[in-house]
Order: sequence, then C-alpha cells, then structure tokens
Amino acid sequence: MYVSLTRIKLRSIWQLPSFFAHVSKIKKQLKKSSCRKSRLKGGVLTHYTMTLWKTKEEMEEFSNSGAHLKAMQKINHISQDFVTVTIDSYNLIPWREAVVLLEQKSKSKKSA
Repeated sequence: MYVSLTRIKLRSIWQLPSFFAHVSKIKKQLKKSSCRKSRLKGGVLTHYTMTLWKTKEEMEEFSNSGAHLKAMQKINHISQDFVTVTIDSYNLIPWREAVVLLEQKSKSKKSA
C-alpha cells in the first residue's frame, strides 16, 4: 500500500477560486477512483492532501488522468511551491508526520 502526500502553496489569495474549482473536480474523480482513503487539510494559502492506494499503478493512473491531470498542467500558474512524497504504508499517517516529510522534501528540492 502507498500513501501519497502533497503540499501546495498558492501564489496569492487571488488563486483561491481557481484552486477550489480544481479541488471540487478532483474530489469527484477521487470518489470514482480506487483510492482507499483520503484526507484534505488546508489553511488560506497552504493546502495538504493525503491519499492511500493499494498499488503505485492505481495511484499513477489517478494522477495522470482526468481533473487531476488538468490541475497539474496548471499547477505553476496557481502555486508558488508544490511538493509530493510517496511512502509505503498500510494506512494514512498523522498530519504532523506528513507535514515533516513534505517539509524535508521541499528543503532537499530547493538545495538541489
């Protein structure tokens, strides 16, 4: 099983309508997918997602299709920073742990 974690930092509050339009469509796609569990967490400009998948293929199929694919094609227009981490896990993890993993990935991405 795999957990996909994402963090998106929006460029400004003016990106919120576009962001939430994408989120609404992605949530509909997620409900029809093979995702086992999901969680969303957000503030004003920083938002997180956590999804649980049985296989990497299922996860990639979701990521590379439909509303999710369309949103990813526009990610650089609405976000100032986007990071994703995939881990092996049989269940979703605590948010505190997820945020730490995403921050570590973001720091390593910036120093590369």
